Amino acid sequence: MISLVALVLMVVSCEKNPIEQANEEYDYSKMVPRVMAINGPAEFIASGQQYARYTAPTRGGSTFEWSVSKVSAEIVVDPDDNGKTYIADIKFDQLDEDSVAIVTVVETNYFGTKSDPFSKTVSLLRFCPLEMDDFTGLYLEGDGDGQFCDVTVTRDPADMLFGLVLDGILGQNYWWGPPGGHLVIKIEGCNNTLFFDKQATGIVDPTYGKVYMELDGGVKGWIDPDDYSFGYTGKVTVAAGSFGAYPFTYTKQ
Repeated sequence: MISLVALVLMVVSCEKNPIEQANEEYDYSKMVPRVMAINGPAEFIASGQQYARYTAPTRGGSTFEWSVSKVSAEIVVDPDDNGKTYIADIKFDQLDEDSVAIVTVVETNYFGTKSDPFSKTVSLLRFCPLEMDDFTGLYLEGDGDGQFCDVTVTRDPADMLFGLVLDGILGQNYWWGPPGGHLVIKIEGCNNTLFFDKQATGIVDPTYGKVYMELDGGVKGWIDPDDYSFGYTGKVTVAAGSFGAYPFTYTKQ
């Protein structure tokens, strides 16, 4: 009797549950890949001199094909030559007027099955060169609330065409005091605008932690090519929320 019970238990233990059975019977070679996103700038200045990097979510064994329509562009897939075809550096040809580009990627999985194309629309700004050195030096930052501090502006070595680095922002006593933090911005001369992505300022509040700066509502700032001043409405945030939005201005000294 004991031997019979043991035999039954052995048979039951060898039976697969429905999930295990389904996994065993599933034919993975018939799986159709699906690209869910393209990461990279949604807006870019078409200078014909810089690359914009775009990436797609990747899976093991997959390869990716990239293309651009609406405008001419140079595409470098797997720019580091290490098999990462889900990365593409794209240099859009210089434009004399604003336009759009359609960046498209197709994934081919390990079994050779292709996904449907996935596309991202990129707004391209025409290229109007600026004398970037004119916008460097010592500036006075005002936060629109009666507070001021000195800020040093230098060229961004990672973006010599459009980039500036602001050191000392939010250095007012009303905020955190010196030495303040830093902010990397881009300026362009066609529409005299300023923009940047949300970023950590390097300031760490003792209560709330890391302090971030972002454009309020994503609205671009402004530059004045005559006196080299600039400004933006910036939202100062921490993990717990926002300290509010302020009209920051920078006046060259």
